[in-house]
Amino acid sequence: YYYYITYAGTYFVGTINITEEKMNDCELAPGKYTFGEDGKLYGTGFIDGYYYENGKIAYGKGLVCVDGDYYYITYAGTYFVGVKNLAAEKMNDCELPLGKYTFGNDGKMIENA
Repeated sequence: YYYYITYAGTYFVGTINITEEKMNDCELAPGKYTFGEDGKLYGTGFIDGYYYENGKIAYGKGLVCVDGDYYYITYAGTYFVGVKNLAAEKMNDCELPLGKYTFGNDGKMIENA
């Protein structure tokens, strides 16, 4: 697990923008990361409506599969709600055919429109 230790020697909890000089030879890229109540870096999934991959918000990811359900991740890092015409560059190697899909209020794909 990754932790961000503050100058006071405590675990950081919340979201923070970590610059290159603060990475301490870590293999993660500098950027905005979120740490949970236990101080651990969040992994991949949804947190407060945002989609994370390896602890970072995945802005503009396109189509992703989470726990067997498909979601479309917008440039804001949130899931899309409504009808979306999926283009090849945003399919992320998913085996679905190109076309229009409907995403429910929870962001899950519910049907081919």
